[in-house]
Amino acid sequence: MRGFKLGMGGMSGAVLLGVMVFVTLVGLVVLPHDPIALDFTRRLVAPSATNWLGTDQFGRDVLSRVMLGGRGSLSVASLTVLITVAIGLPFGALVAYIGGWFERVSMTILDALLAFPSLLIALGIMAVIGPSTSGVVVALTIAYTPGVVRVTRSVALSVRETGFVQASEVLGHSSAHVVWRHVIPNCIAPIAVMATSLFAAALLAESALSFLGVGLPPPTPTWGGMLADGRPFLSEASWLSLFPGLAIALSLLGCNLLGDALRDRLDPRMRSAGGAT
Repeated sequence: MRGFKLGMGGMSGAVLLGVMVFVTLVGLVVLPHDPIALDFTRRLVAPSATNWLGTDQFGRDVLSRVMLGGRGSLSVASLTVLITVAIGLPFGALVAYIGGWFERVSMTILDALLAFPSLLIALGIMAVIGPSTSGVVVALTIAYTPGVVRVTRSVALSVRETGFVQASEVLGHSSAHVVWRHVIPNCIAPIAVMATSLFAAALLAESALSFLGVGLPPPTPTWGGMLADGRPFLSEASWLSLFPGLAIALSLLGCNLLGDALRDRLDPRMRSAGGAT
């Protein structure tokens, strides 16, 4: 896609998200301190040259925990997006192409799931299966897949009526061939835009689940869990909640800026509007 530019907002979002990912990757290799080692002699130490972001109520280094916490939060969000798109994109295209009773039954079930807030569905699933990394991914995947299927179906319905799809059918190609070679590729652009907002939603949902105590189990730090741990100490040690909250906010801001830029570039209606002005 020659000449593809994200613009200032998109580049700012990509840089913000890239910095958060880079800090997380650095945390996989080296950390300033042991993020789970207890040291009660350095309990609630303010940010200093030794501990750049201070220490928590157990004397653990906050910077190390924020860096390690990004691994859990970002990896859960990434896996959720990958699995959700891998399931929702082909299924939504298949639903639109086959139609008939299969479409009616599928969309009835998905509409029933969409009637409930995604976080509420995830909370209910986590209450059943218990806190675990895989459990969070499964819960969020179930919560967000119906939305991806619905968006894919709406795009695929218009693609199904195009000339090249009808020509492929006349040539005797199978339904699987038509869906895989013609319908799905034309649904990728809107789903790519949706994936950025989905990543932000999954990151926020994972943080909320960890904040409520049903996310990733301890001692693995997560940004949401750190927010919950720092809540009783807001008045005396505000840095405990400030820095993980800032990490979540910057990641969400980066996702939203990048998603808006992708929408402006990949949505023909937005490009037309931009050209008209």
